[in-house]
Amino acid sequence: MTGEEFDNGLTKIGLSQRHAGKIRFFGVGERQIRKWIADEAPIPESATHLLRVMIKYKISVEDVEKLAKR
Repeated sequence: MTGEEFDNGLTKIGLSQRHAGKIRFFGVGERQIRKWIADEAPIPESATHLLRVMIKYKISVEDVEKLAKR
């Protein structure tokens, strides 16, 4: 997944770069997410898989957070 595809995926799930970093949704901060989107660092497969599954099955950020707290 390219940085542009990742950024578009964030938009599809309703998550901005800033908010994703602030809540550490992918386990990293905003700076690292910016690097991914700028193609300055590789995006981990775990992050791309999560994003693709969320888009395909229309899973919300809130649902993922609830599941993660179990």
